[in-house]
Amino acid sequence: MDAITYFFFNSTLLIVVLAIVFFLLGLWLGWWLWGRCCRGQTCGHQPEPANSPVASTAGAAPAQAFSAFSAEVDSGKARIDDTLGVLYHEPPEARDDLTIIKGVAEVLNGKLNAFGVYTFKQIASWDDTIIKEFSKKLAFRDRVWRENWVGQAKALHKEKYGEDLG
Repeated sequence: MDAITYFFFNSTLLIVVLAIVFFLLGLWLGWWLWGRCCRGQTCGHQPEPANSPVASTAGAAPAQAFSAFSAEVDSGKARIDDTLGVLYHEPPEARDDLTIIKGVAEVLNGKLNAFGVYTFKQIASWDDTIIKEFSKKLAFRDRVWRENWVGQAKALHKEKYGEDLG
């Protein structure tokens, strides 16, 4: 019996070889498709129109964008970071469950808390610069834009506290 005949008639060996071949083929195909999906693009993020209710605060003066936090900043409970916006030193009394925001699970909630982000109001105040910085720090490329965290946070804050953050 020659090697080729032995190979094709020994079904166990044939199954193992075919499994390896198809595994490698699937691995290559997945790598190729994954690399192809966003080649030459960032993520397809399109900024919200200026008159949109979900428009970011980009371009607004920092003092105006964060004026809602003046009491917390004045009392020393929070600070305004140039790149990350309003950050609490410790959890505030009115802490929100950020996992309600689509795309924020327990792990991401923990990371946001570690940075000092605890409320919908904080996320609702983010502008494009802050979003880019958090995207880098959380290692989730453009996820904040894709899942519209700012818009969700504004809606959730209004639902919970009755305050429209615009």
